[in-house]
Amino acid sequence: MRKIINGARLTALAAAAALALLLGGCESYPEKAADGSDWNREWTILGRVAGVETDPGHGFVLSENPVVLTGSDSYYATWAVGEARPFTNEEGRETDLYDAQVYMLVYGNDVRKGEDPQGTLKDWMDRERDSYQILDERTLDIGGQSYQVLDYKVVTDSNPYSRGTSAFTVYGDYTITVEAAGTEEYEEDTARVLADFLSACHYSADLLN
Repeated sequence: MRKIINGARLTALAAAAALALLLGGCESYPEKAADGSDWNREWTILGRVAGVETDPGHGFVLSENPVVLTGSDSYYATWAVGEARPFTNEEGRETDLYDAQVYMLVYGNDVRKGEDPQGTLKDWMDRERDSYQILDERTLDIGGQSYQVLDYKVVTDSNPYSRGTSAFTVYGDYTITVEAAGTEEYEEDTARVLADFLSACHYSADLLN
């Protein structure tokens, strides 16, 4: 994932889930979202699971098209605000650094092989607690979906993003995380950015049947 900064939690999750990335697509779409909205094909679509409105707020625009994590029913996309500037991570890889980014990962648990969506969520949250200084934990209900939310501060110099807010939820057999991360210069509240982004997220009603 060229635009993801080394040290960010989602980079590790994606790297562990796949050896390569393929451009994602979706040949058919749900008719309705679980919140009652009509499914809009103009949304950013992550499989048949989630759709994100074209304007998720705070000036964020899609910076990396949705991809399918090879070998799994999992999907990933990023949004950014600010001008991209070159950055070399601790592995020596060149990436694009923005004022702030939002990452979304939809992970399809293979329940037939014993993967537990709630167990995956717990593992991700534990990894977050081990990686960052947690400032606050809470539950956030938006659009009929309940999220576990962590505000954090970055404690390593290798990550150019100094703070962020992450949300975790389970939808059907999928574990989903959305993270807003900002540089020291980014002035907006990542908790507000994330809450507004989640308000622009919709989930397929088909998965409830």
